[in-house]
Amino acid sequence: MAARSADQSADRLRIIMFTNIPGGRAYTMVDAAVRPAGHRIVGVVTTPGPPKRRSDSYLDVVAAVPPGIDVIVTSHPSRLAAMLAPLAPDLIISGGFPWLIPEDV
Repeated sequence: MAARSADQSADRLRIIMFTNIPGGRAYTMVDAAVRPAGHRIVGVVTTPGPPKRRSDSYLDVVAAVPPGIDVIVTSHPSRLAAMLAPLAPDLIISGGFPWLIPEDV
């Protein structure tokens, strides 16, 4: 993972959300819980899901995330560690995500 810059406080977390919950409810709930403490969501990961269980719910997730937050839509969980490394997350929160998160993440 990338090193934090000097202006990033050590007690503030950079959070990545893994979710497929429609309507952005998971993002909104987590953001409301962590923002008052100075933490911030820096990225959201969503997916159309495994081939046998495809869903359009990821479109709701993408639409709900505000501008300025990175959104990753993937069907390749094995590539997630490389995709997330530039975001330098301290914490990952998962809710309603249909894939197992790989150990290297």
